[in-house]
Amino acid sequence: MIVRIQRFDGRSKAVGCSRFRLIVALTIACLGICSSCIAATEHIGVEPEESGVYGPRNATRWAFTFFDVKLSQVPSCNAAGSHPDDQTIGDYLAGFLSSMDRDTNRIEASCQVIDPLKALYQCAFWMKHQDEEDEWAWGIDFMIAGEKPVRSSLRCVGSG
Repeated sequence: MIVRIQRFDGRSKAVGCSRFRLIVALTIACLGICSSCIAATEHIGVEPEESGVYGPRNATRWAFTFFDVKLSQVPSCNAAGSHPDDQTIGDYLAGFLSSMDRDTNRIEASCQVIDPLKALYQCAFWMKHQDEEDEWAWGIDFMIAGEKPVRSSLRCVGSG
């Protein structure tokens, strides 16, 4: 598959890539769009717990560890996605991330403590889109035990 990557600085590049590389490329491009959203929550007015190991950067990284999970294996994700051919969480995330091409879009990633003694956290990764025509928010939430995602805790969330 040949994909043309267009950056905000006006440069573009045609690259050949697999479906996985396309997902990663779209994710990186969209995170570039919303990096100021994530950076702002990581450094400004945030409690130390939120800016450390369980902050937005790792919440985002952990969300992408689910890329290979089949949508059909997660009840809340079954038939979810932006395209009928979506099969995995990676497809689900890539579809919504690729629609985030406005300044009003944002990504929100966070983890909240559930049990500090067990280092158990509930994390969420949201993609929020808004323009003149529509508004939606889709994402996933999941638990972290120690610093490892709990695959059985994955849920697809959102509406729009």
